[in-house]
Amino acid sequence: MNPCRTGAIMKRLIVLAMTLLLLAGNGFAQSTSSGSRTPTAPTTFTLTINLTPAVSGATYFVDNVDIKGNVTSVSAGNHTIRVTAPGYQDFTTTVNITANTAVPVSMRANSATLTVQLQNRERITNLKIYVDNAEIRGTSASLALGNHVVRVTATGYQDFTTSVSLTGNMNIPVTLIPSTANLTISIQNRENIANLKFFVDNAEIRGTTATIPLGNHTVRVTAANYVEFTTTVNLTGDMNIPVTLMAATATINVSIPASLQNQGLGRDFIRQIFVYIDGAKQNLPNNSQLIIPFGQHTIRIETGGLQAEVSFNFQAGVTYTIEPVFSLTVKQ
Repeated sequence: MNPCRTGAIMKRLIVLAMTLLLLAGNGFAQSTSSGSRTPTAPTTFTLTINLTPAVSGATYFVDNVDIKGNVTSVSAGNHTIRVTAPGYQDFTTTVNITANTAVPVSMRANSATLTVQLQNRERITNLKIYVDNAEIRGTSASLALGNHVVRVTATGYQDFTTSVSLTGNMNIPVTLIPSTANLTISIQNRENIANLKFFVDNAEIRGTTATIPLGNHTVRVTAANYVEFTTTVNLTGDMNIPVTLMAATATINVSIPASLQNQGLGRDFIRQIFVYIDGAKQNLPNNSQLIIPFGQHTIRIETGGLQAEVSFNFQAGVTYTIEPVFSLTVKQ
């Protein structure tokens, strides 16, 4: 073989071998350099807003930007989340994002249902319910959250009024109190009474029971030949007033002691005794009993040429005994 040709081939082989060695060295260097490099930290994260329960028409904002849905990419750091929906209060919170984050959100309604539950409904008519002086239909109303005044009215009952702070659905139990009550008089000695009349606050009542407003009242009962009965009552519910009418007369028994009776006349002695009431001569019955109107009267007893007189205030329903006293006094 030609020595020159052989030398050229050897040079080419040496160059090829060196090239391969260089390529292998570069690959190793690159592999070593790549294995020791520090990974770069992510600069954005996924933010998911989970609304529970689901609310129709909700809009999601991150840093006041509508994100058109409930998922978005955000940078690390603090972000303000706001969720709005018709009929609900806005929800706002601030979160510090350091990784992919899901934020739970619960919306509060702007309104709630207020229901009046009447405890004694069966006897009530013309029921009306007002909230903030506006009448509502039925017994329930959907109201804005906050303070409200509730008023319930019905014919024959006192108004019910209360103030509530509405933070959610609420039931109000209501027991209406009658605005009137029955006032009844019970006459204890009814059998002997005629022309009975019953008055409340000077208005005559038919019968013995009156349905009247609660509060203070003056009751008056009259009857022929009886003392008027009067009292004042504070009516807070049905009431019964026992009434015993006192006769408008007094009874006088004229008693003549036996020591003063003329025994020679026997029973006829009584005919010789005359009784005058306020100057009017009385017919003294056999039982010597007189019935007179109560009040101040002057009683005079005469017999023969003698008389005795007394003035007295006689009380109704009381029995009195008048006994003349006659004696002799000897003086020197």
